Amino acid sequence: MKRDRLDPEHEDYQSRSEVKRDLHELFEFGHKIYALPKSVYAKCPVPKELDACFKELKRIKSNNAQKRQWQHIAKVLRQIDIEPMKKALKEFDNGRKRLARDLDKLEILRDDLLNNKEGAFDTLINEHPDCDIQQLRQIIRAAQKEKPSSEDKKVEAGKNFRKLFQSLKDLKDL
Repeated sequence: MKRDRLDPEHEDYQSRSEVKRDLHELFEFGHKIYALPKSVYAKCPVPKELDACFKELKRIKSNNAQKRQWQHIAKVLRQIDIEPMKKALKEFDNGRKRLARDLDKLEILRDDLLNNKEGAFDTLINEHPDCDIQQLRQIIRAAQKEKPSSEDKKVEAGKNFRKLFQSLKDLKDL
């Protein structure tokens, strides 16, 4: 059977380079799963055998033994269905990217509010009519007073600058 796969005419034929690339992808995938935060790893559908391998890897201190354990993990990954784990990893990555985009938008909104960009405050109030307008204006004014000048980039942002960002984050439920 294995000899048939070595024959370039066979339908299951893979060159040695293709096999090595596939194994390297599995190896990298194993590293990604291992590097997940505990809370995300707990939600990921990791089979018991692979979970046991990861627990053993955490216990091992010797570099050579860790290398052998990674080889074993790659072998286990070849034998199991990794699609559910890939899907969970992709959802985690998409969630992180979405959160980063949302936080970037909040930073832009905060900068617009601090620079008195026309319509920024009105748009915020229209999106969130239930917010405390007076408190929000007070935080904006206080943050504007302590805003570092463009020459003083090394000066850390003040308490109200961070408080404004936190208030916007609470409004947007992030």
